[in-house]
Amino acid sequence: MPTVVLRVRGTPIPQGSMRCLGRGSRGTRGGAHMLIATNDADLRAWRARVTACAQSALARLPGPILGPVALEATFTLERPRSAPRGRVWPDRPPDIDKLVRAICDAITRAGLWADDARVIDLTARKTYPDSPCPDRLDTPGVTIRIRPITLDPALPGL
Repeated sequence: MPTVVLRVRGTPIPQGSMRCLGRGSRGTRGGAHMLIATNDADLRAWRARVTACAQSALARLPGPILGPVALEATFTLERPRSAPRGRVWPDRPPDIDKLVRAICDAITRAGLWADDARVIDLTARKTYPDSPCPDRLDTPGVTIRIRPITLDPALPGL
């Protein structure tokens, strides 16, 4: 299976904290507690973009990715007006782990892989559009590379 490259445009949204709607509240199923993200509206739109892109890639593949994968994600964030020109890296929120969580859940929802537990090797970075970073975009978004990992007897563990 070849490396899958997804380029998703739009402001990356982190999958943040969860809040409980409570028992019997609007939006619950069968009276059970239901959790939603505190930034649910923005997060849903972002995940829908990632899901659509992953579904498009899946349509060009012989099927979903079945084995372990290496995931590389480069998040291009809008440079805040207050950030000095010399600052190359966005070392402020959003947290990178929450950005990754959102895209992994969207890729799972698309069916590109069965579960994000398939990711055994992860590289993630945040950058600005004008930074000298490979895989950065010229506008906010994310470049995602998913590389199936095959067993190689010369590389123990990979």
